[in-house]
Amino acid sequence: MTTKLMTRKTLLLGTLAGSLGLATPALAQEWQNPIAEGYVGGSFGYHTYETEEFPDSREEFDNFEDEHESWKVRAGAQFSEVWGIEAGYTDFGEVADDRASFEAAGVTAGVTAALPLTPKFAPYAKGGYMFWDRNGEDRLLGSRDDDGEDPYYGVGLRVGLSEQLDMRVEYDRYALDEADVDMASVGLNYLF
Repeated sequence: MTTKLMTRKTLLLGTLAGSLGLATPALAQEWQNPIAEGYVGGSFGYHTYETEEFPDSREEFDNFEDEHESWKVRAGAQFSEVWGIEAGYTDFGEVADDRASFEAAGVTAGVTAALPLTPKFAPYAKGGYMFWDRNGEDRLLGSRDDDGEDPYYGVGLRVGLSEQLDMRVEYDRYALDEADVDMASVGLNYLF
């Protein structure tokens, strides 16, 4: 291993260990003080769509890549300061290149796990499944409509703005069959 790689690994492991050490009191307390809090929210974002699912001998048609604005809405429940569930709808809009164009959207269902560093500040991770639908047109292959379900995962940061409002900054990775979709978004949640 190179020294640079070892330094990065050591820094990453040290950061993770320090974060867990800071969060241990909050993790222990959350089992003593369960909560039941619901929320609804929405986000606006930007995503990149990339796939290599077109078998073609000409290199210019091997990859499909585009980026576009997107949005999502969600509803969820926190059962503790750490664990929750979330369902949502994500609309990726239309992506296109010289050869093809697609519109895609999906419904998500998953779990969330937060690391509450303060009452108003918590990084979190989430994961689950997306049930998606994609419609498009390919110059060489014709009309193309398909659907499926694939896992998704993401990370984010929750910042409390008030008793009933928080801001979410998220990065999510979705799979739509052979396509990879990476989405960064910012949004708000209303807590009840």
